[in-house]
Amino acid sequence: MKKFFTLIQGIIMGVAELIPGVSGSNFALIMGIYDDYIIFLDKLTNFLSNILGGIFSSSTRKNIKSSFKNVPWSFGISLLIGMFLASVLFSNLITYLLEDNARYVYALFFGLVAGSIFVPLKEIGKIESIHFAIIIVTTIILFIIFGIKPTSYGTNPPEVLLFVAGVIAVVGNVLPGVSGPFLLLLVGLYDFIISLLASVTTLQFDLEQIKKFAFFFAGQLVGLAIFIKILTYLLKKFPKTLMSILVGVIAASLRITYPFFTGTPDNKIIISPFSLPAYELFVMTILILLGLFIVYLAGKLGADRKQVKKIEKS
Repeated sequence: MKKFFTLIQGIIMGVAELIPGVSGSNFALIMGIYDDYIIFLDKLTNFLSNILGGIFSSSTRKNIKSSFKNVPWSFGISLLIGMFLASVLFSNLITYLLEDNARYVYALFFGLVAGSIFVPLKEIGKIESIHFAIIIVTTIILFIIFGIKPTSYGTNPPEVLLFVAGVIAVVGNVLPGVSGPFLLLLVGLYDFIISLLASVTTLQFDLEQIKKFAFFFAGQLVGLAIFIKILTYLLKKFPKTLMSILVGVIAASLRITYPFFTGTPDNKIIISPFSLPAYELFVMTILILLGLFIVYLAGKLGADRKQVKKIEKS
């Protein structure tokens, strides 16, 4: 039963990773599994690096068995299968919804993201002046950055750019409040990657698409190996500082998920909520409140614990 719930949590995180402005790691925080998620990725990268190192060093080969045992495989595999299933089952659906019902999708996720601000705040505990200053500065800087108009590279981006995009996008996979899809939007590759992912998962691809997907995936692996070590170190040594930054990041990301706009998600024109038809405003308000309620319910079901403590002890 535990594996089944982890699978569902993986699906939820996977769906979030498909939408610009939403972070799968946000939902790991909300669902109370962020510590387990980061520990799994950290132990997994240790194991993979030992495998690579074992090619050149006999002493490293001795560490492969012990690093393999340290990886929480049961949790990690269930979570990754769930995230993969989300890509297979929902990539086309998300594309459709963002084309025809984008405001409703963003209204729900605006509520979810807004509610998730309180999760890292609980990790901080007592907020001192330095934490408050970090939150304000981070929010202002990223609010400006998140307002940058995305570029576009069309339907045939170079492989090197796809590799770099993979490195960048992995930040959104592990850092709450930072959206991998939105980072792809900023570098002009979101539309290409989401269509490429839909083609690969529905087996409607050619060799050129496979090559481009391989470069993007390789970039993600390299980015994960580098960034997860930095993140784990910061969580162990400066947990309250990092959580303060995350509060600011999540608060600033509300600019990305703001649902009252015209146009497309990657080419928004912000409008007043009261300029919308009454029925549409009503539905969007209900969806925002539903998002807030889901976060509240998740906290009541067990996410209301100090997640960073487990990382500090790992």
